[in-house]
Amino acid sequence: MKSGGAVKTREMEIILSSKDFPTGEELPWPVFDEQRTLLLPEGFMLDSGKIVDRLLANKPRRYITVELEPVAPELIKHGRSQEHNSFATIRSILQRMQIAYEVLHNNASNQSFIRRIMYLVFDLQGLCEAQPDAMLGTMQLMHDAPHGLVHPLHAAILCEVASTRMGKGPLERLPIVAAALTHDLGMYEIQETLYHQQTPLTQEQEHIIKSHPRRGYELLKRQGITESRWLDPVLSHHERMDGSGYPDGLTGNQLSYETKMMAIADCYSAMIRPRAYRSRILPREALKELFQSRGSTIDAELAGLFVNVLGVFSPGSLVELNNGLIGIVRNRTDNLAAPDVAVIANNNGDLLNNSRVLSTDNPEFSIKGMICPQANAHLLKDADKIWPKLPPLDHHT
Repeated sequence: MKSGGAVKTREMEIILSSKDFPTGEELPWPVFDEQRTLLLPEGFMLDSGKIVDRLLANKPRRYITVELEPVAPELIKHGRSQEHNSFATIRSILQRMQIAYEVLHNNASNQSFIRRIMYLVFDLQGLCEAQPDAMLGTMQLMHDAPHGLVHPLHAAILCEVASTRMGKGPLERLPIVAAALTHDLGMYEIQETLYHQQTPLTQEQEHIIKSHPRRGYELLKRQGITESRWLDPVLSHHERMDGSGYPDGLTGNQLSYETKMMAIADCYSAMIRPRAYRSRILPREALKELFQSRGSTIDAELAGLFVNVLGVFSPGSLVELNNGLIGIVRNRTDNLAAPDVAVIANNNGDLLNNSRVLSTDNPEFSIKGMICPQANAHLLKDADKIWPKLPPLDHHT
């Protein structure tokens, strides 16, 4: 902990489940109900299963206080933190994710992993609250980062923005964002190899892929994580509504909201990212595919929500307008099919010195179609100037 100044903290609510109440053991913390009324004090001996049943009926929870890391002095200039463009901010977050993953895999009992993930969640929530379109758009255009890092980060941002649209508060959203950041930990070591591999999977790789949800779940449990809304999506993000998923073949009524949301975010992010053996699917087509799968393999209500959250043309999409101009979708509007677009190139494909923002609700500037960014990377040279600069991060661990 750095010295000087008041320590900033945030309280975190943890929902408890039956596995948090082993009979014959003393409670390591006090237990409260939804109204924050004390149900049982710390040290109470759980000597009966009936006591546990009564606790669960009151939706028990506990509260912990997490210290927030102060802003590093070198990032302070003239009394205020420096703002950065969205790409620089995302790269900083990816570096912190990599450090957190390495801490987990190299030091199985190092509790700094949980702290690092919590700080990342808090920062992502603040960034998505300030500039959700910048976060979504930047992730969609971020092609040069390692897949094992950029994919879970993209999924986390999708879950945060979608859950916010559902009206869920910051503490309610926290577990699913943490789950998204960690859902592929069980196969992190081979992610980059798989991403670039053009040959068939080896038997060992197939085993790692099939077992990675359970391995990630166990890795998190060994860190002391007990929150089911964090653990369950990690274990079950490859389960499907019709029972065709893995590792347990669960069906719709056995899957939590967090798990269903995680499955959609995971699928969408994976589909729009290219592989060595195939090109990426354009975001609009990925959304169409998800929407067509609603009610069969993915949750119908959440699939509809996802389309409404991202819009027909999601932020970061490279598009051609009816008048031939080329632009990047800058932000969503109330009209799902008519976002605001930052025009970046003229009818001949020549980059403009300065972009300008147009409303595609105007028929003259409506969107004619999408352009593959892979095949037109030169158009993205100044993509880091599309969105306003983001507020500084609170944490730098």
